[in-house]
Amino acid sequence: MSEKKKRGVSKCKKKLLNPDQSKVDFNEKGIAIDKNAGNFMSWIGVECRRKIPYDKRARKVNPKIYEDIWEYAKQIWDIPNDLGKKKL
Repeated sequence: MSEKKKRGVSKCKKKLLNPDQSKVDFNEKGIAIDKNAGNFMSWIGVECRRKIPYDKRARKVNPKIYEDIWEYAKQIWDIPNDLGKKKL
């Protein structure tokens, strides 16, 4: 009998096929809204897990790391303002 395969690490490599899929809006509380909110939140979660050490508390992480993640997100996604930055 063959071994059961386990799910690997999520890499969030789903390509954005058209520009409409890359637009993300935020409400006044900094929460992603619109039809692409779920994809954006999944993507940003993967990016945070890649760049932030697992053993650190959020308050003890260097704020520069969060800034770098946000700038990278703005390059990949069509983000019109910085409202979402405060929730990162």
